[in-house]
Amino acid sequence: MATFERMMSEVIQPDNVTWNTLIDCHCKSRRHDRADELLQEMNDSRCSPCSTTYNIMINSLGQQEKWDELKGLMEKMRNQGVIPNVIMYITLIYVYGPSGRFKDAFECMEIMKSTGFNAVSYSVSRLGQCICTKRYRTFIGFIWFSGIGLIC
Repeated sequence: MATFERMMSEVIQPDNVTWNTLIDCHCKSRRHDRADELLQEMNDSRCSPCSTTYNIMINSLGQQEKWDELKGLMEKMRNQGVIPNVIMYITLIYVYGPSGRFKDAFECMEIMKSTGFNAVSYSVSRLGQCICTKRYRTFIGFIWFSGIGLIC
């Protein structure tokens, strides 16, 4: 943060890479509140959040299981004209699966499939891994999705 503060004091405007790096570091350090503050500061600056910024925050909110805030963030992202990409959908599946939000994860896969993204098999595999964790191993033995079978 010292480097960032020095940049600001020398009137050097941070770019998306700088903002995203700071936000991501705070998320990885479990300083989610500070990451939220940095996102707000980014919004207040001349630098608009991009899909990478939103992917970082989606992952952060998912890890905290703040589902309403996550949906609000997705709406804000769409209102700003940022179009969800395949990485964003995979990130959503990644956070929904371990939390047992399989319906939401399957909806993401359906959206991916309908928009022509080719990462559906990866996403199904990732969701299968989530479902087959020790917490859910006895819950589901097979998942059939769009003709792809997964054995847990």
